[in-house]
Amino acid sequence: MNTAENKMKFSSVNGSALLTLTCKSDEVILYQLEMMSKNSIPKLLKNHFSRFDGEIRLFYDITSLIGLEKLFERRDMGRQDFLYIIKQIISLLEGLDEYLLDYNGIIFDKKSIYVNPGTLEVHFIYLPIQSNKDGLETLKNLLLDSIIKDIKFKNEQVDNYIQKILEILKNKELSLSQLKDYVKDVECSELISNFTLKNESDTFVTESKANIKMECSMDSGYIEKLHTKFEETIKYSYPIKSYIILFSTIGLFILFGIILCLTGTLSVNSPDFLITLFGYLLIGGALTYLIYSKLFTSEKRVEKKVQKPVKDTSRKKETFKDKVFSSESIKPENTWDKKSGKSPETMDSFNNKNNLYYVNKDIGAVRSEVASSMENVRFYNHDSDSTTILDAGNMTEPYLRRIKNSEIIVLNNFPFMIGRLSEQVDYCLDNPAVGKLHAEISKEDAEFFLTDMNSRNGTMLNGEQVMPGISHKLNSGDKVTIANEEFTFYC
Repeated sequence: MNTAENKMKFSSVNGSALLTLTCKSDEVILYQLEMMSKNSIPKLLKNHFSRFDGEIRLFYDITSLIGLEKLFERRDMGRQDFLYIIKQIISLLEGLDEYLLDYNGIIFDKKSIYVNPGTLEVHFIYLPIQSNKDGLETLKNLLLDSIIKDIKFKNEQVDNYIQKILEILKNKELSLSQLKDYVKDVECSELISNFTLKNESDTFVTESKANIKMECSMDSGYIEKLHTKFEETIKYSYPIKSYIILFSTIGLFILFGIILCLTGTLSVNSPDFLITLFGYLLIGGALTYLIYSKLFTSEKRVEKKVQKPVKDTSRKKETFKDKVFSSESIKPENTWDKKSGKSPETMDSFNNKNNLYYVNKDIGAVRSEVASSMENVRFYNHDSDSTTILDAGNMTEPYLRRIKNSEIIVLNNFPFMIGRLSEQVDYCLDNPAVGKLHAEISKEDAEFFLTDMNSRNGTMLNGEQVMPGISHKLNSGDKVTIANEEFTFYC
């Protein structure tokens, strides 16, 4: 499998970012190749293949996806995020048998596992070649290495879900059942920790938690039931014994009528038919009334506790009027100095060399060197809520100049990510043509490089399309086009 991994190539075809793997024809398991090409297999990357000169080339569509390693670099992982990834791995392993695939064909490498950065949907590469590697062993090593070295976990007040998975990974062998039991155990632990009952004794709460834990261990479907709130009401009803006696008597009476009909006693041809029928119905009615009056009186009713689901109305829905007239939404306007074209806040911030200044409302930079160069900054007319547009002057930091409005974006940390997903990028472009994580600028020694992150609309350097996933050297004055946004790079 390492040989195939070394033959990975990236390309862009008709707006799609493709990863190409080349294998020798005699190494490929043909029935698995056919299964992959003819079926949309859950959690596997979409692919197609071609044969050329004794080789088979597999093409995987990675458009708008980023590597798992890059996701760990850009995003802090919460408890639910981590569990969601584990659940997707379980879903992948469970679904392979249906398509006659095995664990050994999956490339469990964080650089070769691709993720949608917005939804956390994970997609894997399956390589249909003969391999002696143990797929679950490589998965165990991947999880262990990622947890220890790569994943930045959020500081949450939750159970020890990280310690639990580490205990499993310390075992000699990893199995699918262990992962399923882990998810089940962690979800049950969450329910137990969140389960509180008002106006009840501590003993009852303890017993209830114990019951939840027991039922979780017996039935994983019980987890879903506990997400619904219930209201306990008292309902009065008659005991089941009363209904059994009543309907048994009615059944026997009907059977008696059938016997009378078969013997001819209750026959239409009998001269005493009407008298016999009247007597039969009279006896039946009297018997039914007697039973009902004895067993179905008000004092015979018993209490029964019933739980019914209720809607949570404790949270008031915020209306448009509430949003408009809330105190947080009403802010005083800045007073601008007409002579200088600056607001008092802006003037104070730039007079202080150690202060924080913004070149974009989403990005701040604390740099004493940048602050010292602000003497050459020129302000343009704009409203109080717009981005401050700067003239770079003698700025020593590398930066991008946005062509359409001359905005300066200081590259103050590397790798520097540009995209639409504000919580995971260093510079956010609110433009639907731009990818969630579109392009990245990295620094190696004193040189800078541009990499397209498998974006749908692509990235151009000096008018030429750059191949996704490949670093391209940046020189001062280069023109960078991100989708339909144009910039000039300076360093």
